[in-house]
Amino acid sequence: MIVENPRSSAGVSAGIDLALHLVEADHGWKLAMDVAKMLVVYFSPPRNSASIQHQSVASSSTDTGFSDLLTWAAGHLKENLSVEVLANRSGMSVRSFTRKFRAAVGLPPAAAIEKMRFEEAKRLLFEGNLPLKRVATICGFRDEQTLRRAFHRIAEVSPANTVNG
Repeated sequence: MIVENPRSSAGVSAGIDLALHLVEADHGWKLAMDVAKMLVVYFSPPRNSASIQHQSVASSSTDTGFSDLLTWAAGHLKENLSVEVLANRSGMSVRSFTRKFRAAVGLPPAAAIEKMRFEEAKRLLFEGNLPLKRVATICGFRDEQTLRRAFHRIAEVSPANTVNG
């Protein structure tokens, strides 16, 4: 039997995770992701999924117009995901892409990619015992220090705090 800390919201999060996985089992991953977006919560892909999905970066609307790009980017976090690369992949000029992306997603492209990398790093640190340097590499951060700065900027915590809960 698992006993949760009564001062945390882990029990509520576990319930939401369970509900999302039940929705996925009954109605498919797409609907489960749409529900997660509406709730503004992270919904992890199934363990056997070949690609990582785009977590909570997309806005709560069901389609930002950049969903396919964000899904692709989430599966390529190690790679160069500069604004130029993303704009080219979208078939737009950098200026148009940046303007439209920010309006649709609510973040500039670089901030959205950093948040996706942060979310994946947080998940990896929470789920496993990989060294911080390896997590930084997997998630596309230049080095451990860049990962640490992202954690402080986005969540105002150290990556070590994520490992401990």
